[in-house]
Amino acid sequence: MEGLLVITSILMNLATILSVILLLRSEQRKKRKWEEEKHKELVQTIVSQKEQEYERERQLEARFGQIREVYDCEIEEIKMSVEDHKKEQAVEIEKLKSSIEKLHLMVDNLSRDISKIGEDISKIQGFVREVYEFMGYTKGETNARKRTTKSANK
Repeated sequence: MEGLLVITSILMNLATILSVILLLRSEQRKKRKWEEEKHKELVQTIVSQKEQEYERERQLEARFGQIREVYDCEIEEIKMSVEDHKKEQAVEIEKLKSSIEKLHLMVDNLSRDISKIGEDISKIQGFVREVYEFMGYTKGETNARKRTTKSANK
């Protein structure tokens, strides 16, 4: 009986050791599961943060793309405006050139007309001299007659 007690005692000790080992193993599994869950949560958190960062970067890239498009459109509009302004300036310059040419022609014509008028005045003066000479008056004689007429009237 004593052998049986020893065997039962050994079996009980083995059962205790076995239950402790199973309990430890169970706790290790729980701990490993908890660590795995924490690891998964941490990985999920990191992944979601990275996805958010990636989404922000995509939004920023999209925004920069929109800004670039607007900037390019505005530059195109400015270029077109400058080209239109240059064209308008060229047209205005051509108009001014033609106006200046017309003005030169008008000045030349006016100069010719003035020369003709001067010639005509010279001819008229010559004609008046001839008429005075024909009438017997010269400039000196008319002044002398005026003096004599004035002195006779006094």
